[in-house]
Amino acid sequence: MNSPPLIRPWQSSDEDAFLALYQTIFPAKNITREIVRHIGDEPATVFVAVENDHLIAFLYYWTILDEFQIIDIGVLPHKCRQGLGAELLWLLIDRATKEFKTIQLEVRASNAAAIALYERAGFARTAFRRHYYADGEDAYLYGYFPGE
Repeated sequence: MNSPPLIRPWQSSDEDAFLALYQTIFPAKNITREIVRHIGDEPATVFVAVENDHLIAFLYYWTILDEFQIIDIGVLPHKCRQGLGAELLWLLIDRATKEFKTIQLEVRASNAAAIALYERAGFARTAFRRHYYADGEDAYLYGYFPGE
């Protein structure tokens, strides 16, 4: 029987595995080794989920003044719908609540699964951006506001 995935902060030794994971989950995004090399630098932060010594999911965010800006949440396709994305999101929500920070993010208007996750977690839709993504798709902006 497999043990549950371990969620922990990204480490510099994760660089190669993280780059491969990111490119697998988001092949259209242009993440480079140079970007990954600086992930541990402020303001960027990543939490990863590890199973049997393999990265299987991550939450990548920036800290900007009094807010966290989620860049991406990614889960390997065969590990989706197992609660990893939600677990990573709740970790950040807990941190935001303790640090009195808000959380902001953009999500594709067509990404019903992500929208449902954010709304279940207490995020509120704050804005709409027409043709936000390079392929012309619209985006919704969501925010999480602890204490409101």
